[in-house]
Amino acid sequence: SIQFTHLQGAADSGTVFIDDIRVVRTLETAISDHSPIRPGQFSLSQNYPNPFNPATVIHYHVPVGMHSVRLDVFDLMGKRVRSLVNGAQTGGEYRVIWNGMDDKGHPVSSGRYLYRLQSGNYTVSRQMTLIK
Repeated sequence: SIQFTHLQGAADSGTVFIDDIRVVRTLETAISDHSPIRPGQFSLSQNYPNPFNPATVIHYHVPVGMHSVRLDVFDLMGKRVRSLVNGAQTGGEYRVIWNGMDDKGHPVSSGRYLYRLQSGNYTVSRQMTLIK
């Protein structure tokens, strides 16, 4: 399980760092023009930029309350290459920056990847492309 560590002075924005992944909780009411937020629902936006090199940002929304949330990256064969988020989160907007590294800290190859957000019965996936 991943432990979230708050940074000194970052408590207001909810910024936490997990190894080399940056997770930011914001107080915005919308996270992109591509994914309207509906109160009380989860949502996952398309990563930006896409295609990307060397890093990309993934935005998602968690409804009010405490939820167990997983955000993982998979190759097209279905193998998980990186777990970005795995833990309890309160309602709000979140932003995760992925730098193209796998769980062991090795760079992944160029290609298409899937990222999947899961919480309870909610599951949604999107595609992204890494170009080196």
